[in-house]
Amino acid sequence: MYRYLLIDNDDTLMDFHLAEQHALGDTLRRHGIPDSEDILSQYHAINQALWKALERGETTQAELKVERFRQLLAALGKDESRATELGEDFADALGNCNFLLPGAEAFLRRVSAAMPVALITNGLSRIQRSRLATSPLTPMLSAVIISEEAGVAKPDPRLAFLSLEALGCDLNDSLWTAKALAECPGLVEQVHRDFFRAGADCGITCSYQATIPGLMAKGYPLAQGEALISRSVALFLRAREAWWEAEGKAAGRAYPLCLGAVGPYGAYLADGSEYRGHYGVSDQVLRDFHRRRMELLWAAGADLLLIETQPSLREAQIEAEIAEELGAAYWISFACRDEGHIHEGDSIEACARAFATGYPGLQMLGVNCTPPAYMEALIHRLCQNTSLPVAVYPNSGEEYDPRTKGWHGQQAGPSFGEYAERWMRAGAKAVGGCCRTVARHIGEVAAARRRVLGLDEG
Repeated sequence: MYRYLLIDNDDTLMDFHLAEQHALGDTLRRHGIPDSEDILSQYHAINQALWKALERGETTQAELKVERFRQLLAALGKDESRATELGEDFADALGNCNFLLPGAEAFLRRVSAAMPVALITNGLSRIQRSRLATSPLTPMLSAVIISEEAGVAKPDPRLAFLSLEALGCDLNDSLWTAKALAECPGLVEQVHRDFFRAGADCGITCSYQATIPGLMAKGYPLAQGEALISRSVALFLRAREAWWEAEGKAAGRAYPLCLGAVGPYGAYLADGSEYRGHYGVSDQVLRDFHRRRMELLWAAGADLLLIETQPSLREAQIEAEIAEELGAAYWISFACRDEGHIHEGDSIEACARAFATGYPGLQMLGVNCTPPAYMEALIHRLCQNTSLPVAVYPNSGEEYDPRTKGWHGQQAGPSFGEYAERWMRAGAKAVGGCCRTVARHIGEVAAARRRVLGLDEG
């Protein structure tokens, strides 16, 4: 049973090609530029390249609005200073074109009678709002989310989450993203594909906060809770196969590893305890809590178990023991409060030395969900105290509020890509992103890797 519909605008409800054709032709002619097939073809090639750059985080929509006309004028040997005026006139013209695709109005009328509908679209607010203002679709929409207003653009999954929140889907929940396993599995698959497309060679299942006690506390029977945990792997595998066959294999990409995410006991508590530790429970409680989920993830086909965001050395050791008993390959990743200590207070050096022997299934040691500014020092400390490869995947630099289950503030300092290059040169063998990082950040990491390997030279 579907509860919400998130729907695109252009070429889904409205005929953007026709609108653009009319608006662009009018704008060019107004400025004395022929709207010939050759000139239109040049514009479309420039515009498409810039939109792809926008999706990669390499430009902004405000820049794109002017830059596409600046490049066109340059290609035609005309005065580039007219680009801003052309951009403004085109925006005005496009805002007056709201041609509907056949059947769009009837379709939306039927669907909106059954469930709330959110329009989720990339584009300039001025244009999209103007088109919608005179459209018969507007009364049928419960929410309109436009990328320029949101500050993020598709394929960034935050745009979808903003839409869900606008429709009344509360993500302030003890299950956090695990809700998506039950309520919007298609979105989970899409996020995986977006990350593969951005350059990820491995990915993490949506099981960090999917625990049997947590799911049962929200009303899921035991069997259904276990099925949802297994589903997190199945969704990853399905997304991986679809992307691999459609894009990855032909592009010569690596076949992405599936990392079965095992969050700490503190994540289940849903009160920020994963950033404090010191739960006050016995080793046996932790063992019983973790074992069944780890069994399910491994049996479902994960390539590795990812014991992540660990604030506690002892909890990490217990989970490692379980992984060894299962015969599973696994990584361990700690969450750190500063440049040298995990949240319970143990030094990162002590954590590394604790896993020096006796854990043959352990393949990598690292740090995640920690501010980017701490990572370089942590990498050096780990590399000096372990022979294992080191992985780092920090959060965006924002701060977590356990009351709202949300992240606040802004990343300060270098860009994520600049940081990633530093981490690789410091010795990290795997680099990625955790909370609040999106496909764009992974694209920056992939670009950093090419620079470090010298693949962009020449």
